[in-house]
Parts: sequence; C-alpha cells; structure tokens
Amino acid sequence: MNKSCEDTNATKAVLLLELLREKAALVEMYRKEPVLAYRPHRGEGRPREDGTLPGGQDAFHRAGNYRVRGIVCGNRWGKSLCGAAEDYAWLIGERVWYPSTDPARSLGIKPPPNRVLVLTTDWDVVHDVWTRDTGTNPGKLWKFVANRVESVRRSNNGVINQITLTNGSEIVFETERSYVNDPQSAESRDWDAIHVDEPVCEPMFKAHARGLMDRNGKVWFTLTATREPWIVDYCKQDGNWFYEGSTYENPHLSKEAIAQFEALLTEDERACRLYGKPLHLAGLVYKMFRGPLTEPPPGWRSLSEPPPDSLLYITIDPHPQVPTAVLFCAVCPGSPVRHYYYDIFSRAVIADIAEEVRKAAAGYRVAKVRIDPAAFVRDPISGRSAANEFRRNGLLVQKAKRNKAAGIMKVQQELVLGNIVIHSTARRTLWEIQRYSWSEDGSNRPMDADDHMMENLYRCELENPIWYPPSISPPIEDIVIDSLDLSEPETPPWLQPLTLD
Repeated sequence: MNKSCEDTNATKAVLLLELLREKAALVEMYRKEPVLAYRPHRGEGRPREDGTLPGGQDAFHRAGNYRVRGIVCGNRWGKSLCGAAEDYAWLIGERVWYPSTDPARSLGIKPPPNRVLVLTTDWDVVHDVWTRDTGTNPGKLWKFVANRVESVRRSNNGVINQITLTNGSEIVFETERSYVNDPQSAESRDWDAIHVDEPVCEPMFKAHARGLMDRNGKVWFTLTATREPWIVDYCKQDGNWFYEGSTYENPHLSKEAIAQFEALLTEDERACRLYGKPLHLAGLVYKMFRGPLTEPPPGWRSLSEPPPDSLLYITIDPHPQVPTAVLFCAVCPGSPVRHYYYDIFSRAVIADIAEEVRKAAAGYRVAKVRIDPAAFVRDPISGRSAANEFRRNGLLVQKAKRNKAAGIMKVQQELVLGNIVIHSTARRTLWEIQRYSWSEDGSNRPMDADDHMMENLYRCELENPIWYPPSISPPIEDIVIDSLDLSEPETPPWLQPLTLD
C-alpha cells in the first residue's frame, strides 16, 4: 500500500471517529433532555380547505403571550405532543428546543416553580398518552420529565396523576369521569396554567378555571372538536389565539396512510377529523347559510328599520327559566324575500317583553304574532297560560305550527333560493343558526339546545310570510275561543278562604 492510500485511510478514520463522537454526544444530550429531539412542524403539506396557509405547532408555541390559546385540529396533527412540550416548558421555565437567542424560548412563561393542570377524558388516556412510566413506549410527558422527577402520586387505579419535579414545579392530571363522580374535587387548587387535552364538559373547566385567578394563569386547548361546542366559542373570543389545523400539515404522515383513513370517514367526519372543523359545525343543519346582511337593503332606513309599508311577522318562544325568544320578520311590497332583522332574547317578565315587542313593531302593520303551542297550557295553580298573559298585555298571539321536520326543510329550501335574509342586527338568531347542528345519536333530529330562535325561524317560515295590501285582513281561523278568555280565573277550591260556622 502506497503512502497516499495510507494517508487517505487515516483521514477517513479520523473523520469516522469524529462522527461517532458527535453522534455519541447527541445521544447523550437527547438522553439527558429528550425534548431537544422535538421539532415543532410549521404546517408543511397541503393548504387547508379555505386556502389559508398553515402555521403548525411552531405557531402555537410562538403565541405564548396570549392568555388563551386553542388548537382545534384533525387527527394525528400532533396536538398532544405539542401540548406535552408546552406543559414541560412551563415546568422548567423555557422552551429549550428553541435557541437561547429566540424570543419564543421563554415567551409568556412564568419562572418556575409552576403548577400546571391537565384536563382530559379518563384515566386510560392519562396513562397511555401522558404518564406511562414503564415499557418501551413511555407517555409523551413522562418521556420529557423522567430525568427531573422528584416524586409521583398515583390514582386509585395505579395511574400516575401528579408529578413533582426537582425544581418544585408540579403537574396534575384530572379526568372528566372523575369530575362527574365528584364535582367538588375541582374546587380546591390554584394553577399557573391549565391545559385541556381533548374535549371536556364546560362545568368541569369552569370549576378548575377558578384556580387561575390568584396566579393570573393561562390556558391552552389541544383537541379534535368531536363534541363540547363551547370550547370553540370560548377560544374564538376576542383577544384569544385560535387555530384550526389539518392532518395534512403533519410532515411525518404519508399521503397513502391519510388516504386510507379518509376512506373510512363520512363527509362531516372528514371535515372534523382531517381538517379540524368542529364536528358540530360540520353537521350544521343550515350549511347553505352564507352569512348575515351587513348593509341596509334599498328602502331601509337602517338594518333594524324596515320601510314604513313593510308587513311584519313575529314569532315568540316563551320559557319560565331560560330567556324568552322573539323574532321579527319583515316582508316588503313586490319582493318574496323575508328579512329577519331583529330579535329579543330576554329573561324579563311577560309584561315587559310584550311592551318591548309593541315598541319594536310600532308604526308597522303586523300580520301575525305566533307563539309556541305550549304557551296555551294553563298553569294548574293559577289557571292562567302564557298566551293569555301576552294577550292581557296587548299582543294577540296565535298558536304556531309545530312541525319541525317540515319547517327545517322549508328554511333550507328558502335559504338556497335566497328568500331568507338574516340581518346582523338579529344577533341571537345569527349566533344560533351558525351552531344549529344535527344530533350525533342517529335520531335525524337537531340537537335540543340553544335553538330558541331556530324554533321561531321554522315556525315563521311555515306561515309562508308574504306581503299583502292593507285592504286584506290576515286569517285568524286558528284562534281558539277558550283561549281568548281574558277574565280573572276562578280561585281554586283549595285557595278559598276558610270559613267557620
């Protein structure tokens, strides 16, 4: 072997030795601080359905200054890993996977020790995803904290539910199932941060969120929104950070694997589990609704002031406990369009609601005032009905039609035809129609919650509201004579004054 070959081999040996040393150093570094292997993705992959550019896990960490952050994303986006890394950063005081010169390294994080609470569904999830400390596949959080653990506590079923680190920080896990069994368990601790991983019920979150006040704590949500619509509403409030992530943003998933999963899903499930769209919105009853009218139509003085010659239809959904809902519809001459321009959603007594309705309708012709048929049921104690109380206060209410299936189909049809317009001034109606969704129990019915204006909407549409001239009177064929009794009801025998012979 000549000298040049010997020199070449020697050089290769030196380089190989150097590479081995570097590899050994990396292995040791990752062994001591496993989170350094975490590389938050930036949403590489296909753009989201609405065409906007993705931001990925990196965008979530860089929004650390926000008090409330929400990631609602498709399956396998990497939400739990992202959340676990953020939890760990709060426990040690910095996001060590970023360089020391990067502002995101400590952005929004309090100096430790910190107390972090994680809310999730059940103890199996806590063990399998978060705190499993045995085997070759440890929990996501345990993998990060293992080298810093001072002590642990376990639940009655042996799952690690509290970890204290050597710096004094601690992280605690609570489950929805435990809260349902004992709601008072959520009322006793203070927290620097709460992480909600997967949807939990609103009362549970509120009970624990009380513990954020003393420490001015922060909240982050990482979940696929298969239930609990309140979470999306909360995260989308002004001043919060919210992000919908797509499964396609995860650069570590193959297109073939995603396609195989996609083939199993319905259209609504695809929108939720792949594109992060909340399932209750993917299953909207009125998907054809394209948004409110934000400018006054021709002839209108404002969005809430129809032309003087308009004809009004008013529908009422009264309740003794939840607010009474009143919806106003205006129809103008020569147009088939129904303008739902104003609503009332109030806990006031009937007399005050009736007065507010009369003021809102003053100066206009009113074709009909329809009310939920349940309003004609007489109270067994007083002998009065809500319908008669409205009539006593100047509103000649008539019984509304009660055919929800036909009413929903009528609304859907008229929305497609463009004959229904909802003004931005009908605030409660807008809030409901953008959340009114089908039940997930297979009953082919909408969810029976937050639907009071939707009841009014379909009942009004069943009237087929049209404009007619003043010379034509509205039909009143369905007013029952008995229900027109405005006299004081007789005093029941058991309330008669006691007489002594």
